Amino acid sequence: MAQNKILTVSAQVALGIRCLLVPNSTSPTHGDTLFDVAFEGVYSLCDIEVAKEVEQINNEQIKNNMREMKRKLKGKSSPLAIEIYNYLDKVEVDNLGWWDPFASQVISDDSDLVLNLPRNVYHNFMEPLRRMKIKAPFSIKEIRYAFVEGFDKDKPEILQPKWHHNCTWRETNEELAVITTGILESLNIIWRNPAFEAQYAKTQSEGTYVTDVIIPLFHMALKKLPIKNNAFISTKASADRKGGGKQGKRPDIMFIEEHRVCPEQKKDNDNVKLWREMNDGLYWVYSGCRPDKNEFSIIGIQIVGDTLHFNNIIKDMEDIHRLYHLFSVKIPIRPTGREEVFQFIEALLNLRNITITNMSLLYHSSEARSQRLRKRSSTISSDN
Repeated sequence: MAQNKILTVSAQVALGIRCLLVPNSTSPTHGDTLFDVAFEGVYSLCDIEVAKEVEQINNEQIKNNMREMKRKLKGKSSPLAIEIYNYLDKVEVDNLGWWDPFASQVISDDSDLVLNLPRNVYHNFMEPLRRMKIKAPFSIKEIRYAFVEGFDKDKPEILQPKWHHNCTWRETNEELAVITTGILESLNIIWRNPAFEAQYAKTQSEGTYVTDVIIPLFHMALKKLPIKNNAFISTKASADRKGGGKQGKRPDIMFIEEHRVCPEQKKDNDNVKLWREMNDGLYWVYSGCRPDKNEFSIIGIQIVGDTLHFNNIIKDMEDIHRLYHLFSVKIPIRPTGREEVFQFIEALLNLRNITITNMSLLYHSSEARSQRLRKRSSTISSDN
């Protein structure tokens, strides 16, 4: 299908070249010679691209992943495991590609498999997500009301006991209020910045957008996390993940993909890139330690223009990776309504709460099994 599509496009390009070079002519000319060279060049490029695409889609690895999923689920008695196991019998591997989470043993909550589950089974699948998403306290609404209506142009942290995702805020309402106030102070600065007024929005550079909007907001949302110095969000991949051959000390637990101007195709490509990085990140975490399954997650954040998409990926009790879409919220870069601000604040507070819990789970996790028993990441390779 991909090859036919490329050849169709190339034929259209070639026809356009012929029309430009030899308009209203049917006899062999110098233009025809140029056309033949150009057409042959287009087809040669197409052949190269098709060859690369075929290399990227490793059907054998996908089949191995399907067999591995069946092995994990064989004999399991839970309704969800039975549904997935039966679904695997119907899967046509030829219809899967490296861009499909299921081909890499990742079950996404927006997949046909999950959306067509029986109601009680779907409820069970989504249960970890429900435990992570929490309604913000009423006191946060009060702060939001005061801020929106009133707008007019350290102490060492100690790691708390091991936490789990159980619909509980890890900080008091007073502490959440301090974080909320900090985020609103950042919004106050952004709202007063003439560079982000509507008439200049489309000309705003990506560098300024990241520096003046994204970084301050995330800094306020994630500052002073109650964790020790030996457990933190790393910005450098582990030595093992980079191919250095030695186990790194700190795995990546959060990935961010950002573009100020993002066409639909770019958005889709970045989404694929992000979940693949998250899936690999989960593998590397469990290569070095063993945080609780069905609890610990890798967070992925995709920033598309003025919209934030929060996702995370977990390993369930059957060692199946689940991809969840937590929130999609607008970044209120200009004065806006109270509800938009509240949704944005709630999403950032949830991000903070999930991060704190994940760091606790990571810090209190046991060491991984021996290197000999470790498995490879399930993410299908896209290398040319």
